[in-house]
Amino acid sequence: MDFQLERLLNLPNITVFTCQEQEGFIVLKLDLLNEGITCPHCQNYTDHIHQTRSMLIRDLSICGQGVYLHLPRRQFYCAGCKKYPTEPLEFVEKRRNYTIRYNESQGQRGFCGYVGRI
Repeated sequence: MDFQLERLLNLPNITVFTCQEQEGFIVLKLDLLNEGITCPHCQNYTDHIHQTRSMLIRDLSICGQGVYLHLPRRQFYCAGCKKYPTEPLEFVEKRRNYTIRYNESQGQRGFCGYVGRI
């Protein structure tokens, strides 16, 4: 979409597909640039996508508006070990609905509230 917006986000292996402003927050729809992953179980490379689910992730605010990242959460099939690993995202910890940097910005609280669906 916009190179400047991608530079501002500073997230690895992503591109901004669309940007949508809603009441009080901004939703950035992202696409992932890498085509496959290295299987965490057997270390084989796979690009065979088994399924994709959408995920809504809270990120740092911009100009006083909340920011949510709408991105695909891809699960691959590994022919080497016959398992279905989910693609890891460098900027989101496992089983979290917020970015690492958002969590760090919350200071000592260490807890981020529930993020509802948009």
